[in-house]
Amino acid sequence: LVDATFWSSAELGGRPPVAHPLLPDTLARFAHIPGQLVLTHLNHTNPVLRPGSAARAAVNAAGAQIAAAGWTFAL
Repeated sequence: LVDATFWSSAELGGRPPVAHPLLPDTLARFAHIPGQLVLTHLNHTNPVLRPGSAARAAVNAAGAQIAAAGWTFAL
């Protein structure tokens, strides 16, 4: 489970930077690590929430999943 709040800094709309990694950086960081990558905590401005967007295609190509309401995980 990893934070996927923002796709790009453009989503901040002139606000100061926040301490969330950008999703393309996260996908690159986890690209060679085995296991399931589940993205959570997406901001409403994140384009991965739009089916058919280039951002969603990048997430799908990386083999990551976007967490959905009601999912549970045993830790």
